[in-house]
Amino acid sequence: MLIRSFFSLTPRNAWEDKDSTIITRVNKTFGLWAKQVAEEQHVPFIDLNDISARKFEKFGKNKVKYMFYIDRIHTSAFGAKVNAESAADGIRAYEGLELANYLKPVEKDTVTDSSRKEGRPVLFTIGDSTVRNEDKDKNGMWGWGSVIADEFNLNKISVENRAMAGRSARTFLDEGRWDKVYNALQPGDFVLIQFGHNDAGDINTGKARAELRGSGDESKVFLMEKRQANIKWFILSAGIFESSSWMFRRKVPFPSFLVIRHATNGKMEK
Repeated sequence: MLIRSFFSLTPRNAWEDKDSTIITRVNKTFGLWAKQVAEEQHVPFIDLNDISARKFEKFGKNKVKYMFYIDRIHTSAFGAKVNAESAADGIRAYEGLELANYLKPVEKDTVTDSSRKEGRPVLFTIGDSTVRNEDKDKNGMWGWGSVIADEFNLNKISVENRAMAGRSARTFLDEGRWDKVYNALQPGDFVLIQFGHNDAGDINTGKARAELRGSGDESKVFLMEKRQANIKWFILSAGIFESSSWMFRRKVPFPSFLVIRHATNGKMEK
């Protein structure tokens, strides 16, 4: 038996407001029509447009630019992955949809934020090997993020080192490491950020972890020497460390050391 499902179309890189906080929906046009056809045919309808749009709004305008290739409609490899994850989210959330039985189980992060104590903020550190290294042998290499807890009153605050050796700001983001910290943040938390040691050099060859030089809104497409997850082409955009602005919806100079606080109003403060 053929089981069909209707999806609304993927969102475009189009914003309703001048501050670029609300993605334009299609719930009065194509999305509405797809929903009406699904209801008429008695088949499941998944609002992919809204699911991805809500993610875009959380990411912010600068990060969303990275999800599109050349125009406002066609996605980069990263944007395609976000939409695919949104499709899976919709399938999983639709009650009784048989296809959901074939999805991989959702991986839960049980490590990030594990130190949190009720009523106390958490200080997260992120960066490269100078922030987190092997950190075992007293005669070996250590990152400062693994010992900074000694400087704080742990009866008032928890400290977690979520840095990873060998990463640049871009690869730290691409691997989803920042997302884990971002999703764990609560009002009153702090983030210490240090990148720079691995952010120069080759973009698409060798270790392939550098950022695009410059500080404007330019983009460039690179052919990757080593493919990862079947990605052949890589799009790098909006300056040398656009990666950092994705984190906080603002541009910052790099190399840099930043202190970010998650304020009680839900905004990030430098």
